[in-house]
Amino acid sequence: MFCPKCGSPLPVGAAFCPECGARINAGTGTAGSRTVRNRASRPRDYSLTSLAQWFTLQGRISRQEFWLRLIVILCGSFITGIVLSIAFVLTMICIAGSSDGNKLMIFLGILCGLVLLASLASIVALWVCWITTAVRRLHDLNLSGWWYVAICIGGTVMDAVLFGLASIGAWIAVGCIEGNAGANRFGDAPTGGN
Repeated sequence: MFCPKCGSPLPVGAAFCPECGARINAGTGTAGSRTVRNRASRPRDYSLTSLAQWFTLQGRISRQEFWLRLIVILCGSFITGIVLSIAFVLTMICIAGSSDGNKLMIFLGILCGLVLLASLASIVALWVCWITTAVRRLHDLNLSGWWYVAICIGGTVMDAVLFGLASIGAWIAVGCIEGNAGANRFGDAPTGGN
């Protein structure tokens, strides 16, 4: 059976598509078959716009999707870091200025504090997105997600010797090694790009 929305193969008994997150009804087999026939003629949807795909550990992603997601995560982290820094400084200024009871400074301090909290939540969300992206890329190499922990621990130990190059090198290798051509224990091969 295939997803009627994106045409991805579905595991037996799936309630949601592991690729796009669409709800699957029992009678979608026929619609899914039509989608698969049309899938080759349309460009690959890298699911960068599907929010559910950013927060799932299920399935596999190709090298191309890994690098696209990494660029989005790095740009998002950079922008969030700038907003976080500005919000922190403005919050501290407003707290200092509100010591005499100035209501405008209290209001601005609360507003900047909310922006600060939103920025911190965004950093946590981006970190979770990085973990899910890395784990799904490891799945494409037929490796368990626990390799993420091994790379992080091993990279931390080796970074003391190699000045931070071990972790970066490991993730560049993960992003460059071609995944399994066919299905593996984590699902079918990602379509479009390898």
